Amino acid sequence: MRKKDAEQIIWPRNISSKDRRFVREIWNYTQNFIASDLQNQGHYIPIAICCSGGIDSTVMAHIFAMTLKTFQPSKPVKKVLIYINHQLRSKKEIAVDIKHVETFGKQIGFETKVETVDIDVSSGNVQSLAREARYNALSDIIAVYYNGIGLLAHNANDNVETKLFQFLKGYTVKDLGELEWGGVRFKRPLLNLSRAAIERYADIWGLSWSEDSSNNTDKYARNRIRHDLIPWIEQNINPGIIDTLNLNKVKHG
Repeated sequence: MRKKDAEQIIWPRNISSKDRRFVREIWNYTQNFIASDLQNQGHYIPIAICCSGGIDSTVMAHIFAMTLKTFQPSKPVKKVLIYINHQLRSKKEIAVDIKHVETFGKQIGFETKVETVDIDVSSGNVQSLAREARYNALSDIIAVYYNGIGLLAHNANDNVETKLFQFLKGYTVKDLGELEWGGVRFKRPLLNLSRAAIERYADIWGLSWSEDSSNNTDKYARNRIRHDLIPWIEQNINPGIIDTLNLNKVKHG
């Protein structure tokens, strides 16, 4: 059942009609996602967001919080932001992340959970070990408390970066989709949004987020694909590469 926006939402000052339509389209999509993917799971609707504190997961949390102001689900909703501390960055930087997640969670009415994992940085691929530890920790929490469904904030650009990485490594090329790990199904509601659309949404609502300094280094292959390869393809070969390599209809900023 739809609620009256006038009673539930305070829109940004001087928001344009174009931006309002853009936001409403995202909320409508998310409402349908909740109804089709989350509403039939047990006695409550689990919205367990894996939140790093970065722009993608911050925007996704805001989208779900605002969507829930525009309609009344048929079941109670259980909302949480889950932050995994890999202990791979400076304590100061991690503290900023955690503070952001906890403060933002309170602002939008979400519970927050912080889980710390130990990673042996002296053995194997640290990124791979971190990913395994992250999903192990997330699945342990979500399986017990959130009906076995978690939400990941990967977007359309992430999907293209993954497919290019797979192609260049000689792997089978697949779109990002639902991930199963430890008995938990991880869904990706933002795959229809480009990074530009996410940035536009954050700008409209004046959202802040924390930055992971490791995203700015070209030490990792995926970062070089993001920073160098995709912009080069857009400028020299195919400006619509994000649309071309995505199965989902992508909304841009």
